[in-house]
Amino acid sequence: MSAPETPGVAGPPSDGAVLAIAVAAAGGLAAFEIGSLAARDGLFLSQLPASQLPAVMLGAAVVSLAATLGLSRWMQRTRPDRVAPLALLFSALVFVAMGYCSIEAPTLAAVLLYLQVTGIAPVVASSFWSVVNERFDPYEAKRVVARMAAAGALGGVGGGLLAERLATWTGIPTLLFALAAIAAACAWAVRAIGARPGAAPDGGRAHEGDSGLALMRRIALLRQMAVLMLLVAAVETLVEYALKVEAARSFDDDASLVRFFAVFYTSCGLLSFAIQSLAGDRFLRRFGLAGAVAMLPGSVALLGAPATVIAKLWTVALARGAENVASIAFFRAGFQLLYTPMATAVKRPAKVWVDVAAGSAGDMLGAGLVLGLLFAAPELPTQAVMIVAVAGALAALAIVRRVHKGYVRELTDSLRRGRVEIREEDALDRTTLQTIVHSHTSFSRTSLLEKVRAFDAASSGPSDAAAADSGSETERVPERRPEAGDDPSITWIGTLLSRDDEAIRSALAGGIDATPGATPARRRRVVAWVIPLLARDPLARAARNFLRPLASRVVGQLVDALLDPDLEPAARTRVAWILGGLDDGRAATGLWQACRDESFALRSAAARALARMTARRPELAPTVEAVHEAVLAEVETDAELWSRRRSRRDDHVGEGSVLLGRQAISGVSGSLEHVFTLLAIVHDRELVASALAGLAGNDPALRGTALEL
Repeated sequence: MSAPETPGVAGPPSDGAVLAIAVAAAGGLAAFEIGSLAARDGLFLSQLPASQLPAVMLGAAVVSLAATLGLSRWMQRTRPDRVAPLALLFSALVFVAMGYCSIEAPTLAAVLLYLQVTGIAPVVASSFWSVVNERFDPYEAKRVVARMAAAGALGGVGGGLLAERLATWTGIPTLLFALAAIAAACAWAVRAIGARPGAAPDGGRAHEGDSGLALMRRIALLRQMAVLMLLVAAVETLVEYALKVEAARSFDDDASLVRFFAVFYTSCGLLSFAIQSLAGDRFLRRFGLAGAVAMLPGSVALLGAPATVIAKLWTVALARGAENVASIAFFRAGFQLLYTPMATAVKRPAKVWVDVAAGSAGDMLGAGLVLGLLFAAPELPTQAVMIVAVAGALAALAIVRRVHKGYVRELTDSLRRGRVEIREEDALDRTTLQTIVHSHTSFSRTSLLEKVRAFDAASSGPSDAAAADSGSETERVPERRPEAGDDPSITWIGTLLSRDDEAIRSALAGGIDATPGATPARRRRVVAWVIPLLARDPLARAARNFLRPLASRVVGQLVDALLDPDLEPAARTRVAWILGGLDDGRAATGLWQACRDESFALRSAAARALARMTARRPELAPTVEAVHEAVLAEVETDAELWSRRRSRRDDHVGEGSVLLGRQAISGVSGSLEHVFTLLAIVHDRELVASALAGLAGNDPALRGTALEL
């Protein structure tokens, strides 16, 4: 329930309004960034030779590190939605000052502007993305960031067009004043986004007092991300230097240089927008975060190769353009999503060190490499710079896989920390959580969540176990009486067909071996008389104990009983439990066939049994596609039927949930448990269990994390 509004006082913006503001802010920030880059490059190269670039790049990296240290400490003390607007307002004031300085002292303005755009602007952008990461839960963030990436691409186009026109019509000072106005507007938008309702100012106490560097030493994912960012930044610096050298050779005045870079960045923005709009969301779902992050180094490695042989403006522009497009359309969104499972108190101080400090260190590495190459060869050919850039891109690709694995582990921890309602004795083992439904799965997580929510809303309370789906009772199998003869086991079988439960339990406990002339063949024959006893609760345990030692030798009989529609449902579900203890391909085939039976009770029992079996023998599992089709069939059921289902859990004979403990599973509907049990057949069981625990909880952020990639 939302809080009542005070008359005359505007309430907080709705979720839809917050999303719209966040998208608009992303577009404005991209326009500010692209316009700033065009102004920076055009003004610098018109006032100073390209050979001075490595030195000013090093200076910008030092400025960035200092800004990173200050922002990290600031973020430890307060929320990012309070930091980011002030940082943007500071940028606006700096651009106003640079506008006046460019009129009186253009060379000084060129250096200062380069330091601001390269050293300070990334810190400001990092604070903005911190706001986004804390405002939206992990599952919602994936959709939000995809829209923001598209808006950012479109905003970049606008910023490039603005830079090109103003540089042509009025000059660089006016462009700088316009960019200051955009930064001020972005500050207002970021302030309006705010924090997640109920967020604490300190963001929690899990890592209170820890610095960003201390957290990086402790958390492997942060270290891996920092290494990746360092390599990517070094590659960007090398490719950027190569492009500016070739541009300086082709143009000689500031207006021409600004127009070139404006057109270049605008073209990259248009292409980024087209890619993001047409395929960005699908790409993220299909290839996941690792695929999105790998696009930047991969594009440089592929399209930068021609420039290692033929270093012309167009070949270098192709490599730099590919890097820029991949950064806008894929890398930024994918990389920022890597932070979503981290605790607030972790990402606030650490994020700026990864985004900015590691990026600055990469800039320093790239600039240092250029300086070293210039020292070795004063007439440095551009091909040499591009060779080093391509080698760095290949090294970054090798890091991406490790980053993805680290993300999966951190996502598990995030989900596990939120499962506070489970007592310690019922808690699961704390292991790695992967994305339960990877981006290459065949069904929609959104539709699954919508189904779950709809079914939860329609639920009117628990009902009888199997009555919802398979009927409360089916016709009993007619009792088969053995013919009289000399077989000494006839008396034993006759006891099984009696109504004396104590005598039957005694006969089952003694076994057929207690009768004269017992043989393996005779043991197998009596199985047909024992299986129906599984339907009788007082005898189920004794019948199970009798059948389990024989199960591997009577798999065919057990599978036939499992799939026999005339056998009582309770007996069929308990046969499934027995088959689940085998490592037999025939048993696995029978259980998978039972997973598609009309009876929900049998489907549920067969899925649990098959999940137990495939945890030991993964090669016996059906295909991933087949399991996902079964999941789709389950979630397409009627909402009322979904809410009334309760899986049969015969704990007194050992058959319970394979995912959660007794206390934790008590609040989970049978339908929801069954869907996740199916997923556990082809995905890591403990990982699916963690996701089920998160999805069944009441915490929206935790539910989002449970459905994340």
